[in-house]
Amino acid sequence: AGTVYVLYSTILQPIIPDVAGHLLTASLISAPAAVMLARLIIPEDTQIETAEVFRVPQLYEGTMDALTQGTIAGLRLFAYIIGMVLVLVALVELVNIILGSIFDIGGQPLTMQMILGWILAPVAWLLGIPWSECFTAGQLLGAKVVLNELITYIEMASMSPETLSQESRLILTYAMCGFANFGGLGVMLAGLLSLVPERRIEIMGLAMKTLVAGNLAAYMTAAMASLMA
Repeated sequence: AGTVYVLYSTILQPIIPDVAGHLLTASLISAPAAVMLARLIIPEDTQIETAEVFRVPQLYEGTMDALTQGTIAGLRLFAYIIGMVLVLVALVELVNIILGSIFDIGGQPLTMQMILGWILAPVAWLLGIPWSECFTAGQLLGAKVVLNELITYIEMASMSPETLSQESRLILTYAMCGFANFGGLGVMLAGLLSLVPERRIEIMGLAMKTLVAGNLAAYMTAAMASLMA
């Protein structure tokens, strides 16, 4: 996470002064927002009772056994993550290929990013971005969900000031600060499924909800930044 933080700060520093502070603020504020949204999306309907003292079972017979089993588990988790990310990203690309081969919008093939751009344009307006810039902002928000925030930060940094105002760039910096995208979803699913495979159905049922909650948390943070900009 620290490496990613420095990378994003380096990319955005030429267009947004003191962007490192903004990224840190966005990360800190979005965390409680995500917890609140999680409780709203899945309200707690059970009463927690005092349980017996939990005792951690002895899983390993010694230091070498722990080292060996830990290495194997780490490699298995790494393979799960790589596989899930590749599958989800490939699935997105497959959908884009199918859409592009059927539909053509203004001389460009239709993609999931374009569709989400139209859907998220009103969201960008609600965040405080002028309507004249909302379609561009919506496309960035859509690309962040479909691809990842690194690509959209690079794309935003390359845009001219006439395309997006300074305030819009700042709002989008907050709105896109997070890992709520299909690649991040693959990492999360791979990690959880490798740790608790017996809860596979429950985890898969929560997958898309986490994607929605993560992006809504970032949008709430961006809305606060818009009010204070």
